[in-house]
Amino acid sequence: SNLGKWYLPLAHLHALAAQLACDTITSEQLTQLRQMDQAIMEHVEAGDVAGTLRADVKFHIRILELVDNEFIMEFSEILMLHIQRIEYYLFSRTNNHLMSFTQHTTLLDALEKRDAQAAHEAMLANWLSTLERYNRTLNQMEAAPQPEKTKKAAQESDIFVLASPRVKKSGKRRIAHSEI
Repeated sequence: SNLGKWYLPLAHLHALAAQLACDTITSEQLTQLRQMDQAIMEHVEAGDVAGTLRADVKFHIRILELVDNEFIMEFSEILMLHIQRIEYYLFSRTNNHLMSFTQHTTLLDALEKRDAQAAHEAMLANWLSTLERYNRTLNQMEAAPQPEKTKKAAQESDIFVLASPRVKKSGKRRIAHSEI
């Protein structure tokens, strides 16, 4: 029930970051983002769920870093801390991760053209389609009977931690891209 409370503001913060990045992104940064997106695809093709998700988080954090806005970064970090466990759990139970790669390509093309509106829309679509897939997955899981052992394991496990520990940078709390 909290997915919308977490993902909707996160989607809009990241969409704002993509929009703002159009003003400052360099060709070197764009090349780096394309390489990061290719790494996501390689993890998808290898069936590496944890690697795919880790690479995707790095990609999104890198865009936040390009904007250099500590408020967008900090608010995003707070929201990511709330969703990091459920993110892996649900990501590993959904498919169509190639859609995210395609959406990233659309986003990168918009950044390259410095089309702020298209970048905003592409990033928003990327996050909202993830939210939609997760909601469908949760609805299917709730409808299907689950053994008690599986329920207990899902509730108690430390499935995966995506966001790195908070690090200090200029006195502000930040997610360090290099530590993910």
